[in-house]
Amino acid sequence: MSDTLTDKRRNGITTTEYRGRVEALRERIRALGLDGAIVYSDEYRCGNTLYLTGYKPINVIEESPQLVYLPVHGDPLVFLGHINVHAARTVSWIEEIHPTLEIRDHLAPFAAGVERLAVVGENLMPVEIYRRLESAFPQAQFLSTPHLVGEMRQEKSADELVWIEKACELGDIGLREAIAELASGKTEIEVCAVAEYATRIRGGDLGCAYIVSAGEHMTLPTWRPTHKRIEGGEVVMVDIAPSFNMYCTDVAITVPIGRPSDVMRRALTTARQVVLDVIEHTRPGQLASSMYDEMAKRLDGAGYSEYFLPYATGMRAIGHGVGLDVVEFPNLGPESDYILEPNMVFGLKLDLHGLPFAGVRCEVTIAITDSGCRSLNKILQEPSFLDALENGIG
Repeated sequence: MSDTLTDKRRNGITTTEYRGRVEALRERIRALGLDGAIVYSDEYRCGNTLYLTGYKPINVIEESPQLVYLPVHGDPLVFLGHINVHAARTVSWIEEIHPTLEIRDHLAPFAAGVERLAVVGENLMPVEIYRRLESAFPQAQFLSTPHLVGEMRQEKSADELVWIEKACELGDIGLREAIAELASGKTEIEVCAVAEYATRIRGGDLGCAYIVSAGEHMTLPTWRPTHKRIEGGEVVMVDIAPSFNMYCTDVAITVPIGRPSDVMRRALTTARQVVLDVIEHTRPGQLASSMYDEMAKRLDGAGYSEYFLPYATGMRAIGHGVGLDVVEFPNLGPESDYILEPNMVFGLKLDLHGLPFAGVRCEVTIAITDSGCRSLNKILQEPSFLDALENGIG
């Protein structure tokens, strides 16, 4: 990766790579016998369009989705909220960038002969924007192709892996500093602020909202940090997702406040070890569902199935893809029937809830390699975390 090409990079990715992504998508469109593609992302789940444009909308000043139209022949067009348009024209490599209010004006000239269009992100698209597209392409059939871009994003390029690893480094730092500040009397929000500051001050951004949940709140699989004060005898879960150059990590730990009971220590150390064991036993060429099978087998042997199975039956079960989005295609679970390939990146997650002391989450971002699998987060091996599991905090 050359540092001399910074003027040709958008968020750490070269214009050449962006053009390659667009051409790869165009080939997929042609192979399906379609006349073009519409790729839509909202401002919270922006990965599919960010992957093509290099621009991430700012959602504080306006609700700003991003839409990319790619014809079979010709350059892509981008549509955003009218305020974001100005920044996008500075950041993105794509020249045709317009407000969403002008979708019909700029796309109607492409309508002649367009009969079938792929639509990515239909589940996120507002009715208002869908109607503008129908007005621009009155004769076209819109075909939902939810994973058309997601499938392209599964295997990361060398540059993408660099930025994901940097995000993982920030994630480890954020958790390490949260551990250092955890103590009885602190609030969930205060601990969240420590982790967020640690990652932002080092050049990171937020891939998504950070989670800190303590005590009874750990009976639930997710939680928004509150003013609840952390008390001795509780466990605290810190789940953070910093990004760097728009690429994310997803990493979480659970630690005890005060010296843990034997029951608490065993659950916390078992969760850590099971995650490490799944990583150790994962290889390219395996079905992705084998990771779920390995985790379920080990938790069953340790006597934790009743605390695991109710929380591993949904879409994301034990994890999900990680990249431009914290949570992206594909999911990891018992029905994940795709083959693991080198350079796939996942958040691997173990959730236990309903335990006598509440619950546990242990999660790291992992990458499939040519010969195995490795954790891109190092927190599970760090002395501060290992000491916390054994002796507690405070």
